[in-house]
Amino acid sequence: MRSFWVVNTNPDHWEICEEGPKDQGVHGDNVGKPWHGLPEGSRPSSPKGVNRDDVFLVRQTSRPGSESGVKGVWLFYDYAMVKSQKDVPEEWKRHEKKLRDYRWFIYCRPSTRILSPLYKENWSKLGIHHGRLTGTMIRLKEKEKRSYIEELLRQGGSGGRYREPI
Repeated sequence: MRSFWVVNTNPDHWEICEEGPKDQGVHGDNVGKPWHGLPEGSRPSSPKGVNRDDVFLVRQTSRPGSESGVKGVWLFYDYAMVKSQKDVPEEWKRHEKKLRDYRWFIYCRPSTRILSPLYKENWSKLGIHHGRLTGTMIRLKEKEKRSYIEELLRQGGSGGRYREPI
């Protein structure tokens, strides 16, 4: 059974995550496909325990001037340890006023590449306290997973905008 993860992304990092890596020598067949990264000190500290085709609900976090919410649905594909910080996009290293080194690249495949408009969580309908979703990657419990899927489908309306394979 697939696990569902909420993956938080800084608004300044979204475009790079969505467009994917560019250097085939470093990233192989993952070039141009969605990706993410785990910086040093992140929660979790490694991608171990994530399985191929686990579903990532990729959320843009809040920041003045940007909306927060689920902006993409991606399928986990693979991961690789960062061999050199030169391979990490400079924009990723900036986290507000701090610079962070990265330890892992997380490679994905798009399911729904971009949700437009993004899915703004209604925390009372979801039955999840927003504080539960702090960190870089959070595995959802079964009840949380069902709530998220129901709300994504409900927001998609009868047109089924989000009914791709999740």
